[in-house]
Amino acid sequence: MSGKGFLDTNVLVYAQDAGAPDRQRRSREVIAQLASSGDGALSTQVMQEVFVAATRKLGVPPRAAKAIIKTFEVFEIVQVS
Repeated sequence: MSGKGFLDTNVLVYAQDAGAPDRQRRSREVIAQLASSGDGALSTQVMQEVFVAATRKLGVPPRAAKAIIKTFEVFEIVQVS
C-alpha cells in the first residue's frame, strides 16, 4: 500500500457531522482528493466503525448509513483478518 492514504474512521465520520461544519468541510476535501487520485484505502474494520458511529452518535438511519458505506467502493478496501 505504499503511496496510499489510509482513511481513518474519524475522517469519515467527521464528513457526516453537520454539527462541526469546518471539520466536515475539511474531511470531505480530504476524502474527495483521495477518491479522485485513486490513492485512498480503508479497512473493513473502519467501515464497520463508521456505520456504528454514524447510526449511534450522529443519528443517521441505518439504511442511509449503509448508503454512505457503499460510496467507499471507490477506495481500496483492506480486509482485516
